Amino acid sequence: MVNVTSIRPYNYNIAFNGRIIDSHTHLGKMDNRSYEPDSLTKFHKKQTDNPDEDYVDTFVTSALDGMCRKSDGKYVSNEIEANKNLINTIKSANAQNIIKPLAVCQVDSGNAKNIEKLFDEGDKFYGLKFHPMETQINADDERYNPYMKIAQKRHLPCVFHTETTDGYAAPKRIYELAKRTPEVPVVLYHMCLVPAKSVKDLPEEEIQARGLQNDRDKWCWDVRESWNREGIDVVEQAIKNKDANLYLETSWTKPETMIEAIKRVGADRVLWGTDAPIGDSGENATKENYFANVDKYKAAIKEAFPENAQEIEDKVFFKNAERLFGNKSKKISNNDKAIETVGYAASLAVGIGALTAFIKNISQKKNNKIQFQDNLQLNEKPHKESILQRIIHKFVKKL
Repeated sequence: MVNVTSIRPYNYNIAFNGRIIDSHTHLGKMDNRSYEPDSLTKFHKKQTDNPDEDYVDTFVTSALDGMCRKSDGKYVSNEIEANKNLINTIKSANAQNIIKPLAVCQVDSGNAKNIEKLFDEGDKFYGLKFHPMETQINADDERYNPYMKIAQKRHLPCVFHTETTDGYAAPKRIYELAKRTPEVPVVLYHMCLVPAKSVKDLPEEEIQARGLQNDRDKWCWDVRESWNREGIDVVEQAIKNKDANLYLETSWTKPETMIEAIKRVGADRVLWGTDAPIGDSGENATKENYFANVDKYKAAIKEAFPENAQEIEDKVFFKNAERLFGNKSKKISNNDKAIETVGYAASLAVGIGALTAFIKNISQKKNNKIQFQDNLQLNEKPHKESILQRIIHKFVKKL
């Protein structure tokens, strides 16, 4: 079994102006470039005595060479090599306490058994990473199921690249997948990434649907809220329906989009991330650039939520990620009651459906109770039975 060390517990005696967890970063090879640990650790700062100084404590990281392809269409590294290379790179830089790896999953050409093997061999991963645009398999395809079952079994979160309305990585597809394992936390990276094209190049029906008739001369990047909003819509729907455990991440979004997300789905479901060393925190970015970006987003929070800005900053920049990617030696604990309710309610909904089916089955097989009990394996020792099994067991005995 994997033995995963935890991120250090949050010190409530320290003002929030300090620890940050960047929940979306990368290492590895992409486009003939190789990103080494120093492309991230340059943004890292050790804790100081100055409570007003921000510093990045931890980077949640995945392997680019397990997602990017060469000119021949093949991945730079296969599913096992990419993840092994990431682990070894982090170890060689002695950065295990700073960089927390995610296992990249190549749903198109890999196998969930590869990921299981990595865990069984003792490699330390803090979640699973999926990039449907690279695998070119719709995120709601059944081929994701074995990977999601691993996350469910090991109490790990899953993170997904999101992009476009109806494409492989559409938020609505990821939502459909997440419903199958509702207790697994699923993070929508970018909320919903904007296509790198001008508005005028979009299909006319999409221009009309997004209300961009007067923005044809702009790049989609400049009017990206309409795309990002689709991720917010999906998470809001999941909370309302209590059928999936979804989160949003901030990279490639504007501060005002983050504010809208917080208002609509709550600060407990928004995580700070940058996509470093790509984008605003790219290879040429300095530590000053990184923290200027942090200041911009924190200023937006202070302006929008003056009465509880500190609490919201704490959650978005640190506590939410610490809860999801922190101690993986035990089941993820959602201390916030609102989050707990959604996660458990989603699982309960699945359980109620199963219970209804079981009861119906009982009514059809009243004269064969023993066989029914054997089918449900209700003869297990009580301490091994689930709550749902014990309820059914008592119900069967009364027939």
